[in-house]
Amino acid sequence: MKEIERIEHLATLINHLVDTNINEKEKITAITEEINLIAGRWHTMGRSDSSLYISAIKLDGDGTLLKKVIKAYVSSRINYVQEIRVGKQVDFDFHNYINDRYFILSALIEHCGEFASLAIAEIKSMLISDDPEIEWVACNALKGMGVKAIEALPEIFSLMQKRGVNEHPYTVGEILVQLSNIFPEIITALKLHLSSDNTNLLHATLFTCSLMDEKSALLYEPLIDIAKSKTENTKSLAILALGSTGKKDEDLCEILLENATVSEWYIRGNAINSMGRLQVSPEKAVPIIIKALDDTEGHDWNVQERAIAALVNYGSLVGNYAVDAIAKLKAIRKALKDEQQEGWICQITDVNDALKKIRSALS
Repeated sequence: MKEIERIEHLATLINHLVDTNINEKEKITAITEEINLIAGRWHTMGRSDSSLYISAIKLDGDGTLLKKVIKAYVSSRINYVQEIRVGKQVDFDFHNYINDRYFILSALIEHCGEFASLAIAEIKSMLISDDPEIEWVACNALKGMGVKAIEALPEIFSLMQKRGVNEHPYTVGEILVQLSNIFPEIITALKLHLSSDNTNLLHATLFTCSLMDEKSALLYEPLIDIAKSKTENTKSLAILALGSTGKKDEDLCEILLENATVSEWYIRGNAINSMGRLQVSPEKAVPIIIKALDDTEGHDWNVQERAIAALVNYGSLVGNYAVDAIAKLKAIRKALKDEQQEGWICQITDVNDALKKIRSALS
């Protein structure tokens, strides 16, 4: 079968998949098996291997099939949630026929890039669906959409106000960072939201600032004010955001050094993270960071991990503290190898990076 024939046949199968009643198990199974046979099982492939799927969804050129896929996906998600709420037994087998269908539909929406702009109205509706899963898929679609994502800006800010940093912080932040590279008014909007009374919106805005490059320096004054005067969670996010500003003035150094030893682990970790990104005052910061290598308090991430990353950034700037830093990093590496807990290989890579850069201080 020629490439174009495979694409056309795949588009036909996707049409059949979205038109088939979700209760028709045998029919859905047959369709998904044929789709997997033609284009590969999406679960096992990377973005670059999914070209047939993407070509098929784009074949009509006007977004008609994509809109049908969105409608079918949202409907199946709503049905799935309702069944859970009424106490029905839900099959969580990743490879069952419903999950195969569901995964194909959601992945098509998330990965069709700029073509998703042809279904911008439907994607905007997904953003205000009040279902975190549907919102997540919509955010990923927007992330690949490019400049057209600006049309969903009101819905993006509404999502930030509703979710804060609890559901989709990275994806929403990355969308806004991309848009800020094209539309300077995004920075103006973020500055306005830094004075918001809505905690969710404020926190989501602060997290977005932490993902930016030095354009966040335009927001330096409100970030400094928030880091000085707000509650712990808000202060922590402001301290994290300050690390992206590129600033190293005395006021900022003092804030970071002071908060690197407070009782709240997440504030300590974010202060150390920002010290590393900015490489502030090595003679004062490095001893604190080395001490933090013994600090494993945390949830999802811990202070020790941030300290290791900070030392990677400081590198040879550790100066006279190199011997102490190397000794502790070697001990951490040994413990990681002995315990082999989740993520230990990535952590060892970070430790090795820090060791490599710090050793240059001794040569």
